[in-house]
Amino acid sequence: LTPAYDAVTVRHLLTHTSGIKSDFKKRSTPPFFNESMINEDLYTALIETDLEFQPGEAMRYSNTGFSLLYMIIEAVSGEPYSDFLRTRIFEPLEMTNTVSRDKQNSDIAGLATGYVLPKKKFKPVGTVLRLGGGSLVSTIEDLVKWDAALKTEKLVSKATLEEAWTPFVLSNGKNANMGADPQGRYYQAGMGWFIGDENDRGLVHHSGGIDGFSSNIDRYLKEDLSVIVLCNIENITAVSLTASLAKAYFEQQ
Repeated sequence: LTPAYDAVTVRHLLTHTSGIKSDFKKRSTPPFFNESMINEDLYTALIETDLEFQPGEAMRYSNTGFSLLYMIIEAVSGEPYSDFLRTRIFEPLEMTNTVSRDKQNSDIAGLATGYVLPKKKFKPVGTVLRLGGGSLVSTIEDLVKWDAALKTEKLVSKATLEEAWTPFVLSNGKNANMGADPQGRYYQAGMGWFIGDENDRGLVHHSGGIDGFSSNIDRYLKEDLSVIVLCNIENITAVSLTASLAKAYFEQQ
């Protein structure tokens, strides 16, 4: 890679402050119709692509950062990413319906079909593969187990979570800001999480959008409340649904 990439750190990848272009996709073969680039394909694409800004100077969401983190996990652990997650997270937490989908485990029983809703008529969407940034398949029940584990130190330490939920400071001394969600709530970038402006409730959040699907988790740390929504309709914004559910809950308190 060009010397400009030498300044990129793992922390930059986790906080979307690396300056690396968001997406590098390629045509795939069935059952996937396109997928994120990985390994040599990704390196070749990066060689031909300049950084959008110098690492640490700004914040811009980058799925490529998650693809690179995927590759780092495999290189450091010496095992496939899906196996790493299964043995380190899914099995210890008894998340029996959660898997990192790849070409080796593409046939998953009971998998929902993703849809879009153009002109008020449901239309199924071909399956995509986003390694590192959209390959997880799960259920609400399993995500509840994962959420509960984050309230303990079973997965990561309290100190690590507090660091993840602290805004990244850019080179200009300002916090990395990712803008507002559909409800007008502003977020700053932590490590893999975004920190909301509802500081009195300690909101941390992450949404997910992929062809045919929408998902979101809002965790109100000071209220001990988590709201998780999984949708298999791309046009429905899971962020709006979680916000509405949380609002209804707080209005009843």
